[in-house]
Amino acid sequence: MPTRPPDSGNSFNEYENAGWRSCIVCGTAEFKGIVYFDSGSVSPTVGETVTGATSGDTGVIEAVYLRSGTYAGGDAAGCLELTSATGYERENWTMFQDNEALNGSTSGDDFSTVNGIGSVVVNGVLYPQKDMIEYQGKWYCRPHFEWRFGHEWKTEDIHKTGEESKRSYD
Repeated sequence: MPTRPPDSGNSFNEYENAGWRSCIVCGTAEFKGIVYFDSGSVSPTVGETVTGATSGDTGVIEAVYLRSGTYAGGDAAGCLELTSATGYERENWTMFQDNEALNGSTSGDDFSTVNGIGSVVVNGVLYPQKDMIEYQGKWYCRPHFEWRFGHEWKTEDIHKTGEESKRSYD
């Protein structure tokens, strides 16, 4: 079972640099920010960068969910789903501060206010690189490698000799 990766930074690339990988079958690990907002006065745009006015935390809007109110009325409330989340607290996976103004690269300054504290969600699974197998240019966890390539790998290996036949599989 994978353990929690070391505190190496705020992006998947930094995890890869620290020796962690995701399995192509299990799913690529991806970090998403979930931020609830209220007092929305401008409709945010998918693809724009959002920055917390106080915390400096950032993310790129992937989806906007309006739950109540209207932007025209200045009382829009809902949720932002963010990719490329940076600046979040590593110890508790939170981002932004309650009642913090959100500034958008398209929507402008203070287009809405954080309602509660945002969180960072990790989708997919990260494994220590030592528990992974790179085969044909892709990374697999051991169970998926055995399931997908076990027979093919053994057949291919019969034709190799000496050091060439040794793999990290065993």
